Amino acid sequence: MKSGFAVACLAAAAAAFPAVAVDFDDVILVTASRTESGGLTVIRRAATEALQPTTALELLDRIAGVRAFSKGGAGGSSYLSVRGGEPNFTLVLLDGLKVNDPTNSQGGAFDLAQIDPQALDRIEVARGARSAVHGADALSGVVNLRLREAAPGERFGAAHAGIDGKGGYGVVGTAGIGWGQGGLLVSASRLDSGDLTMGSDLERWQALGKLTQRLGNHRLSAMMLYAETERATFPEDSGGPRLAVIRDRERRDTGLTAASLGFTGGGAGVRPNLSLNWSRQDADAMSPPIPPMVPAITAATSFERFEVIGDIRFQPLTDLTLAVGGAYLDEDGRSRGTLDLGFLLPADFDVGRHVTSAFAEATYTTGIVTASAGVRFDSPSSAASEWTSRAALQIGPAFASYSEGFKLPSLYALAYPLIANPNLQPERSRSVEAGFVQPIPGGRVRIVYFRNRFRDLIDFDPVAFTNVNRVRVTTQGVEIEGAGGVDHQRAL
Repeated sequence: MKSGFAVACLAAAAAAFPAVAVDFDDVILVTASRTESGGLTVIRRAATEALQPTTALELLDRIAGVRAFSKGGAGGSSYLSVRGGEPNFTLVLLDGLKVNDPTNSQGGAFDLAQIDPQALDRIEVARGARSAVHGADALSGVVNLRLREAAPGERFGAAHAGIDGKGGYGVVGTAGIGWGQGGLLVSASRLDSGDLTMGSDLERWQALGKLTQRLGNHRLSAMMLYAETERATFPEDSGGPRLAVIRDRERRDTGLTAASLGFTGGGAGVRPNLSLNWSRQDADAMSPPIPPMVPAITAATSFERFEVIGDIRFQPLTDLTLAVGGAYLDEDGRSRGTLDLGFLLPADFDVGRHVTSAFAEATYTTGIVTASAGVRFDSPSSAASEWTSRAALQIGPAFASYSEGFKLPSLYALAYPLIANPNLQPERSRSVEAGFVQPIPGGRVRIVYFRNRFRDLIDFDPVAFTNVNRVRVTTQGVEIEGAGGVDHQRAL
């Protein structure tokens, strides 16, 4: 199978964001690269304060090359596409912690409705394949949700509440205290969408704690987050609230618990970094039948992920930055469910895997020229080893890059009864882009041509009645992204 389409996005000066809310090529590392500072679009907290979104999808949908929305209203599932890729082609991080769920029927996508955008300091978006940096899942891009934290010496407390005419309301409380070399932030929130969208509703609870502490040139951090959602909506393809024959709604309750510990070394020479990340996601779903072919389905799933990442960054030369490191990832998923075929057919599975990785990155800068490259080796327990690479070159305002990505088959595709195929191959991608950044009064304009080629894509074959690898899909297009203004500074 081969297809192609163009995606063109224009950032106009009359958009709804204040200029401070969105930037690109910001000096923020790890999301895009460990040694290279460019290549990101950053959504600032000012955008959240201005728009008061229910989920981060409303912010992401304003980024060039990104399509983001909730399918079926407030209680529906998240849809996030970067440069034409499927939702499960984008790796989602929470302060660097992976949160994609490979036990769901979306093939490993993350439901962004689980995170309160009021808890975020910024959102970093890196487009294109990034497996040379992050390993599996970064086929078409990376979205990193950066949580707020209390800066040294900062003290604040705030509570916000809102209500709408449809019975919805939201309450957020945040407090932070900073001291000489650290800070502690705690926050809690409650959201009820009410009757914002017909036949679809969302309730969310969230609690967050984040501690940071400096010890000389070193930095320690710890984070703990718990989020719980309850939602109801009409199933996809049911006809929705106006046309659905069966009026029962699909219900899905989820819980997300995430914790991380991080250490970053300081100094002008060698800089070690270590992070320990753990998360657990639970979901209890019930979907009514869709006549004449789709049966009623129930599923109670749980998924745990543990990851340790370590690297060392150093500068052997003034103009050369290097990073070398490794990672270990362990994933375990479990599901207990039924299909109603006139009788209840069990649909249970237990499956796990681990991945051992090593990577290296380098960036060389001299004058107006910056060249960077990275390579990564991933050895999964469930598939053959993968090598991925990335290279980028910037000369003045012009830039170009090539990158590779891969995604292991989701645990759902490998193990869900009736359609499982344990012989599935990883999905793979290659991304190229070229463009330039042009300064304008009060900001910049960024124009990019991109082309992504995906192969071995996983799809359901109704004839064989199982999951299979398809051949090839290509997406390409042009992005135009700007930030700036003259009299009234605004940006997309």
